[in-house]
Amino acid sequence: MIDVCIVGAGPCGISCALYAKKRGLSVALIECGRHYSRRKCLVDYGGECCKCTPCNVASGFGGCVHYGDSAKLSYYPSGKELYNKISKDYYRILEEACLFWNVNINEFVDNHISTEGEPFEIKAFPVRVINSEEIKKVIEEKWAEINNAGIEYYNCEMTDFYEHENEIDVCCNDKTIIRCRYIVLAMGRHGINWIQKNASVKNFEYEMPVSTVGFRFEMPRDYMIPLGRLHPDFKFRMEYKGYKYKSFCYCGGEHGGRLKFVNYGDYVLLDGHILTETDTKSKYANFALLRQMIMNGEERGKVKVISDALISNYICKFRGNPIFQSYNDFKNGLTSVDYSTISAQYVKRGAVQELFDPMILDYCYVAEKAFGVIAQYADCSIDDIKRHTNVIGLELEGMWMRIKTDDSFRIKNRQIYIGGDCGGESQGIMQATIEGIRIARCLE
Repeated sequence: MIDVCIVGAGPCGISCALYAKKRGLSVALIECGRHYSRRKCLVDYGGECCKCTPCNVASGFGGCVHYGDSAKLSYYPSGKELYNKISKDYYRILEEACLFWNVNINEFVDNHISTEGEPFEIKAFPVRVINSEEIKKVIEEKWAEINNAGIEYYNCEMTDFYEHENEIDVCCNDKTIIRCRYIVLAMGRHGINWIQKNASVKNFEYEMPVSTVGFRFEMPRDYMIPLGRLHPDFKFRMEYKGYKYKSFCYCGGEHGGRLKFVNYGDYVLLDGHILTETDTKSKYANFALLRQMIMNGEERGKVKVISDALISNYICKFRGNPIFQSYNDFKNGLTSVDYSTISAQYVKRGAVQELFDPMILDYCYVAEKAFGVIAQYADCSIDDIKRHTNVIGLELEGMWMRIKTDDSFRIKNRQIYIGGDCGGESQGIMQATIEGIRIARCLE
C-alpha cells in the first residue's frame, strides 16, 4: 500500500506529487492523457478537431499547461476564494509556487489601465506571462523530477475508488488497482463529468456553481496589443439589467492570440491562449465576454437546467462544434453568409446569435463597452473594431461544482482531498499549483 494516490498530472497533481515525495511519502500519480510531447492539437496546425479522447488540450502531462503554448500566471486578488481559505499560509506557498514555475514574484505586472467614467469595474491583479519556451523547460524538468524521484506513474484513467477503513482502492480502466491511504482528486477539466456524475454517489457536500456563458471575440491583433502591453490579462466586471458580465482570458500578446478548443465528448467549447514573441505570429487576437446564467438573487439550482438546455441546443443546431459570424451580423440577428475570415479553419460559419437569443442586444451593449476601452488604447474607433471582429461560440466557464473541503482541501473526516479546477474552489495555473503544494504539506 502506498501513502497517496494523485489522480491527474496537471499543475495541482504534479506539484502535490513532488512535494509529497519530498516529505518522504510514497506516491502514485495517475494521468489518462498522453506524454507532453504527444499532446498536439490538429486545430493549432490548421486541421480539424479529431475529437481525441481524452482531449489533448485538456489532458496529458502538464494538464491545462499545454506543452508548446504560452500561458499566464496570476495571484491574489485573482483567486480570492483560495486566498481567503488559506490566508495565513498563502504568500509562503505562493513563493514556492513561483519556484515551481521558475518565475520571480517581482516579474509580475500590475494593472495600469485607466477606465475613469466607464460603467464597469476593472479587476486588477498581478500577472506574469510565461512564454512557450519557458513552459517547455518547466514541463520537461517536472517530468524528469517525477521519474527521478521514484514516483509511480500510471498512464491510465481512474474509473472509481472505494473507501475502506484507513485505506482506499483506486480502480483504473486498464484494471490496475492502487491501494493507498489518501487519494487526491486533481483531474482538471477532464474530471468535470466524473465529478458531476459521482458527487452525490460519493456523498460529497457541494454547492452548485454560478456558471457563465458567452462568446469569444476575434479581431486583428493590432487592436488588442496596446491594451495587452499595459496588462496582459485585461478583465472587467459589469452588472447590466440584473445580470453580471465579465471579460475573460484576454489573448492580445505581442504575437496576438490563439483560439483553443476543448473536447468534452458530445461537444467542443472555446478557450484562448496568448501568443508571445516565442510563438508563431498570428494576424488575430481574442478575448471572451461571459454572462452569469442566472440573475442576482435567483436560485443556483436553475443553473444546471439552463446549462443543459444551452448545450442541448448547441448539439442540436451545430453538432456541438464551434461556429462564427461577423459581429455586425451577430448584433443585427442576420443569418446571411458574410465574407469575414477567422484564424481557425476548423470553425465554420453559423448563426451564433441563435445560441443566445433573446439576450443579444444586452450582450452587445456590454461588449461595446469593452470595445471602447480597446479602441481608446489602439487609437481607432469602436466602429472600426465592430467591422473587423468575429464572434465565436460557444464558451462556458465555471461549470464545476464547488466541493466542500477544509482549509487543507480535505473532505471532512475522510481520506479524500480535492484540488485544482475539478474542486471548483478557484481557477488558474498558479492557484492549482498552490493548492497542490498545500495538500502535500497537510498529508499526515
